Amino acid sequence: MADKPIVHLICNAHLDPVWKWPWEEGAREAVSTFRTAADLLEEFPEFVFNHNESLLYEWVEEYDPILFRRIRALVKAGRWHISGGWYLQPDCNIPGGETLVRCILEGRRYFAEKFGVRPTVAYNFDSFGHSSGLPQVLQQSGFDLYLHCRPHELQLDLPAPLYRWRGVDGTEILAIRPSMVWYCTPNGYQVTSGKIRDDALDQARTGIAMARETGRDMLIPWGLGDHGGGATREDLLAFRDLFDGMRDADVEVRHSTPEAYLKRVRAYDDVPVYTGELQRTLAGCYTSVAPIKRQMRQGEALLAAAERWAAVVWWRYGEDYPADELRAAWKRLLFNTFHDILPGSLIEHAIPGVNEMFGYAADVARRIVVKAQHTLLPHVSPTPDTVPLYVLNPHSTPLKAHIGTNFLRSYTVARNPGAFALYDDSGARVPHQERGGSPVLEDTTMQPFIGFVAYVPPMTARRYEIRFADKPALGTGTLFTVTDDTGVIVENAWWQTRFDPTFGGPVELISKSNGKNVLQAPLRLSVMADTAHAWGGENRATFNEPVAVFDPLSAAEVGAFVGQEDDRSGQAVRVIHEGPVSVTVECLVGWQHTRASVQYTLYADLPYIDINVRLYMQARQKMIKLVMPFDLPQVRALCEVPYGVAERTTDATEHPYGRWLRLETARLTLGIANNGQAGFDITPDGILGLSLSRGAVHSGWTDAPNMLDPNRSYTFMDQEQIDTRFRLLAGTDQSTIAAQLIDAALELNQPLANFFAYHPPTMPPDAPAQPEPFLSVDPNTVVIGALKKADTEDALIVRLHETAGRTTEVNLRFDGGAPQTITFRPFEIKTWRVLKRPGEIMWRASNVLEE
Repeated sequence: MADKPIVHLICNAHLDPVWKWPWEEGAREAVSTFRTAADLLEEFPEFVFNHNESLLYEWVEEYDPILFRRIRALVKAGRWHISGGWYLQPDCNIPGGETLVRCILEGRRYFAEKFGVRPTVAYNFDSFGHSSGLPQVLQQSGFDLYLHCRPHELQLDLPAPLYRWRGVDGTEILAIRPSMVWYCTPNGYQVTSGKIRDDALDQARTGIAMARETGRDMLIPWGLGDHGGGATREDLLAFRDLFDGMRDADVEVRHSTPEAYLKRVRAYDDVPVYTGELQRTLAGCYTSVAPIKRQMRQGEALLAAAERWAAVVWWRYGEDYPADELRAAWKRLLFNTFHDILPGSLIEHAIPGVNEMFGYAADVARRIVVKAQHTLLPHVSPTPDTVPLYVLNPHSTPLKAHIGTNFLRSYTVARNPGAFALYDDSGARVPHQERGGSPVLEDTTMQPFIGFVAYVPPMTARRYEIRFADKPALGTGTLFTVTDDTGVIVENAWWQTRFDPTFGGPVELISKSNGKNVLQAPLRLSVMADTAHAWGGENRATFNEPVAVFDPLSAAEVGAFVGQEDDRSGQAVRVIHEGPVSVTVECLVGWQHTRASVQYTLYADLPYIDINVRLYMQARQKMIKLVMPFDLPQVRALCEVPYGVAERTTDATEHPYGRWLRLETARLTLGIANNGQAGFDITPDGILGLSLSRGAVHSGWTDAPNMLDPNRSYTFMDQEQIDTRFRLLAGTDQSTIAAQLIDAALELNQPLANFFAYHPPTMPPDAPAQPEPFLSVDPNTVVIGALKKADTEDALIVRLHETAGRTTEVNLRFDGGAPQTITFRPFEIKTWRVLKRPGEIMWRASNVLEE
């Protein structure tokens, strides 16, 4: 180390590809910003420019190839520094863990291909929190330092600007939150501790003072943003004067890079450790523009399914793997992880472009899935006058789940079609029911509905068969319903529920595991006070101040709900589907102009309750929550986060979470899975609020509800249909519920696929009548993160993640290979490259970069 500390001036140009502008404007600004940086580098030989985000370089490569060649030359000369190394700066709370891995993998691959570089400092300057699974992902991606600015000093107390960040699995990585400065030149913007800095020179002086105070190197980001910009000639001239004036000073100031800073500070041996997540900031963003959250979760599941099934077909049959198509689809999905898109803080007219990218990724994935799945069906000749029904399990554990689908019974509407029965591939009759789908199709005889519970081994297909003129099987489980003037009671082997028309929802959810009602009050939709602030407020984390509750619709309102203009009316609480397999109770409720249909489904042979909420949102400056007032004194709340698990405070403040939430007490454990809803709060006695939608102003920054001018026109979030699904489990055995919750969350988000086909595609003569499971992992608490063909060789990538937080012996069976037993550390991510060689299958340890 040199005798005197260095102030490293890290020039960047923070550019949100989407924020208060659509992506097209972001692309044009990337070209402008990079052109300015290249010009200034030629004018100021001492200047060094840093920029990350491979997405922006791709835009420049496509829209200004001459400028791109200039940049490549500047990088080679050491003047332009490729930093960060990610595809973009994503939200780090809401995406799945594997999606964050792909942000890194895509950026790494692009920068290696185009520039031959490999950054060692990752940064997400502006992301709204950082989950505790990230240190392990960063370490396995080859990073040695993580740079962030949020949460700032008033939101999170860190032991020092430079610290060691310890993640949920125990992995540590060096991290820095630059103290007293921001990720860009603030130009009078008040940041962190309240000090106002006017320009880049003032930022540098702050760094000098801190270097003198501590005797250590300081990292000072500067450069215009958020709409790009970067360095200015005025700032660079001012820095020249500063450098000249400090030639013999006790602190050196220089244009630098994050890697140069890392090289200096990695030798510090007294860096304090911080354990856990880096939270919270802008908590309203866990809910803002709710449909984007749902689309992200759906896109993740579709791309995972496409990769898995395509990889199986490639491995088994040598079919071409659609690597280019999948890469293009992943990039569209990754674009929408950006920290002003997925959190919902973008302007309204940017949303159509976002939706188009989701649609592109989904369309590509669906086409790949259809082709691959047809190749993997059982090789069984069709039986005359039957309908084969195929069910496929994309997960590495056997799953038992409800299947509901319509099938083509005849090519025209038939009279008196008669009964039919369902058989599995062992020849046993399976109970089914003919109510549970769309009444538009149910009321015809051409496309009847069939609902049943399927059991499918891991990563394979199972063939069921519908036979006509046959007697349906009787139900095997406990399921009955009582309806009278006091409401509806539904009971099965796990639950006894009572729905009260006075409240428009369940007032009793009795868990058979202990005979207790898990509710302390009716379960209802509630209206919470909110503001027009798209982010929810800079420091605000409380969104559970009740304004009203949704009441059951009157009989006339029920009639009006379906558009009737006569005197016909209906019941707000009613049984809409009932049979030997499942019962669905619908509750129609509303507040002011907002309406909702909440459907609760219980099953004869499944332990969970499915809750489907269809919210017809018309509320403004309000948050809508599904409030589950559980009776859980001294509750402990644990939830999934990207490649990890976090414990949340039970202080009624807003938190982010992933696909599941587990509530634990000494006497009962409750599990709740969701399909893309990301924010919740919980009180010490178990009252849970699941945040469904916010009616804030798009990209608005005002906290005060009376600041909107009634004589101006604003656009408000989520004034549309918002669909959310939940799955509820309960029991006294904590480990059992925890394991069941993993399966419930996986299947809710990536359901068993099903379809009918009279004649599946023609198969090779040696195709098996029943394909074996491709990959089986036991126990189910170790789940697939990725299963895909490797990017750089003919190998299979298998990534698994331990989710229970304990050392686990895993029994693994793989297609054509010998069984293996592998030990996982708590929350460990393991990746392998699997190669097929004559007479053997080779497993080679890898990292998330497939190295």
